[in-house]
Amino acid sequence: MAKRSKKGPKSLWDKVHAVDPDFAVSANTMTEEQLRQAIIEMANQDELMQKAKKEDMDLIRAREELAECNKTYSIPMSRNRLKKQLALETLQGRGKLVS
Repeated sequence: MAKRSKKGPKSLWDKVHAVDPDFAVSANTMTEEQLRQAIIEMANQDELMQKAKKEDMDLIRAREELAECNKTYSIPMSRNRLKKQLALETLQGRGKLVS
């Protein structure tokens, strides 16, 4: 049985207990078949949520808006990253150490 940690990083049991205490407590008493069935049910739920997420028009619009807003920053940052790489390569080509 996984033990709860008292100090340091949280154990997996602690993390599961924080989001679903009933499952964390009952996992150790479940049979192999029950555990397998629980895994299948969770995988099916994840699949349904992924499908719903892909079809969520509000989320799609929000992503498009975010992408448009990020262009304000991402294009200049990308340009600067490329220019810095070229400057570093030029210095290295001249035998100058860059740290």
